[in-house]
Amino acid sequence: MSVDIQLPEYNVNTVNAVTKPALVYSYTQPAYTSSSTVISKIVSNVLSSQRLGTTIDIRDVSEGYNQLVSEIPWIIDFYNDSVSIKDSKSALPYYKNINRLAISGNLELCNEFLFQLRVERLSDLLLVGTFRLFNRSSEKLTNWDKSLSRAKSEANKRGMEVSELFVGL
Repeated sequence: MSVDIQLPEYNVNTVNAVTKPALVYSYTQPAYTSSSTVISKIVSNVLSSQRLGTTIDIRDVSEGYNQLVSEIPWIIDFYNDSVSIKDSKSALPYYKNINRLAISGNLELCNEFLFQLRVERLSDLLLVGTFRLFNRSSEKLTNWDKSLSRAKSEANKRGMEVSELFVGL
């Protein structure tokens, strides 16, 4: 099922829900959700952004992304919240979910997670912590090196101590 939803215009990584004119975004929903769930989730994110004057993450819907959403539904909240998680208490539920994914043995899903990860949208805490959780499986993950390189580059742009924070990865 495909649903057309009118959302604000977006740049490469985000939607600015306050100042941009609208466009129609076509979303193909995963089989496990109802159309009202999908629409409700997207609309609530847009309305929340409008109230707060913030941006939300809008992604190109791909087969790999749909697979992530259908198999690990918490991924939507993770992608939307990842920029604002600044303390370990807020990160804990996501760390638990990411750890479950990392130890699941589902290399295809882990690789897709790393592929879809937008490191520029991760808080400093998640930028390092997410990769630490996947470290034990790193040799088996085809997207590990490229994703880790993107994370280190982003950390460097932020002025973080890359050599210290990513030691052992």
